[in-house]
Amino acid sequence: MSALRYLTLTTLKNGIQELKKRPARLIAYLLFLGLMVFLIFVGNGNNGAGWEPRPMEELGLIVLAFYGMIFVADVLKGFSSGATFFTMADVNLLFSAPIRPKRILFYGLIRQVGMTLWVGVFIFFEYGLLHNTYGVDLGQLFLLVLGYGFTYFCAEITAMAIYIFVNGNPVRKRWMRIGLYAFVALLVLAVAYPFVQNGFINPLESLSEGAASPLASFFPVLGWAKSFAYMALTRNMGMAFLFLALMVLFIAAMVLLITKMQSDYYEDVLQATEVTYAQKEAAKEGKVQEASLSLTGGKVNRGHTGLRKGWGAGVFYYKHMLENRRAGIFFFDKMSLLFLVIGGIMAFFMRDFGLIGMFSMFTYFQLFTSATGRWLRELDIHYVYLIPERPFSKLIHLCMENICKVAVDATVTMLLIGLIIGASPVEIVAAILARFGFGMVFMAGNILSQRVLGKIASKGLLMFLYFIVMILLCLPGILGGVLLGILVPVSAELQIGIGLLGTLIFNLLLSTLLLFLCRNVLDNIELNKK
Repeated sequence: MSALRYLTLTTLKNGIQELKKRPARLIAYLLFLGLMVFLIFVGNGNNGAGWEPRPMEELGLIVLAFYGMIFVADVLKGFSSGATFFTMADVNLLFSAPIRPKRILFYGLIRQVGMTLWVGVFIFFEYGLLHNTYGVDLGQLFLLVLGYGFTYFCAEITAMAIYIFVNGNPVRKRWMRIGLYAFVALLVLAVAYPFVQNGFINPLESLSEGAASPLASFFPVLGWAKSFAYMALTRNMGMAFLFLALMVLFIAAMVLLITKMQSDYYEDVLQATEVTYAQKEAAKEGKVQEASLSLTGGKVNRGHTGLRKGWGAGVFYYKHMLENRRAGIFFFDKMSLLFLVIGGIMAFFMRDFGLIGMFSMFTYFQLFTSATGRWLRELDIHYVYLIPERPFSKLIHLCMENICKVAVDATVTMLLIGLIIGASPVEIVAAILARFGFGMVFMAGNILSQRVLGKIASKGLLMFLYFIVMILLCLPGILGGVLLGILVPVSAELQIGIGLLGTLIFNLLLSTLLLFLCRNVLDNIELNKK
């Protein structure tokens, strides 16, 4: 048996045996699988008589945008740190073993396929929405996940090839970056052409027509991935396999290109592996932004030194604000800005969903941006425990920067979405306040998770339990808002605003209660070293 085959089989065997030693992980797997099956079962219900699915071309446009965002964001890594299929354990042990580099590369490629499909499992949780809106069945959803996997895999290997090609050559890097932007611009023009031709009317219908056009369908990688998914959704399996074959050929060409450009690629993937490892470690401490800047050579706005403001526990607010300024992000990190842009685009093309539909969608997105924060890293540093103030006072001051961030995010996001969809001023203000209330619940839920479960980000699949807890914490606010909107006798125009304000009331009460119950989280450093 070859060394790499033995390594693969032993890794799988050890992973299965580890479940016996860690029952919590097995329970998390079972809960994860059970919830996914439950959501699929619930979402597979009958849509009722007279129901008509929305046009499948519209879903094709959404798939193209989703795949495109993943592909471009991943390929851009090739201009800085590169992409990698390996871990630091591979760098320290596998790279030094007497095994040919090409075999190690193919080992990494095969392992990456499994990792990519595993990450794409989250799409199954959207089955209910896709089935009830577009009539997607379970087999078609699986093919959507497969299309996502191929897109992500193509992006990873393209980023690796770009990094090897442009590393140490600024001229190549500049022209390759221009080429990538031109590539994206051409695809956008191909999709937008019917929209312009129709006189800028019916944007969703016109752009869906552009995404389904032959020019966009045969566009390299992104067009192929979208067309594979679209042909699978429309049950044209012959064309679906054609586009799948084109993606397989592209992957094979990239592998050949990598091996021809440089047979010993160890030095090129070493930095990418180190950056990836450091970012994973930094994510556990809420320091992703700073880690990325320092490891990839990004600029940090240092400016003046010293806090110059604050007293006692109040210095932490000014410390966090100074760190925001030096990182150049104010209250918006890259993830928040990305969701803001996505929100504006989706609000423009999905106005029919209304304010409640858009608010629900972006409250769900807000859950993913609230899992880290500057307050989290302070729990690992002893200084906060040495300040001679009450633990509850220190906790409040630690959260002040995040509270300001939640308020700014709620104002900017819901104001933008409300103006685009034409909501009334009362509804926009109510949506801003309601989003702030959910942000406070997510923050308090993070503190509760830290108090009860410790560093949830470092415990693998237990992150799933964290999301379940956060969703359960949202239920009182949702139910309270619905009941208040039904019981308060107001006009139909004000009913939405009353319901949103109802969620604010219940969420503020719940978040205040959680903060009070966790008031002693800063009493003993040992509580946060679990």
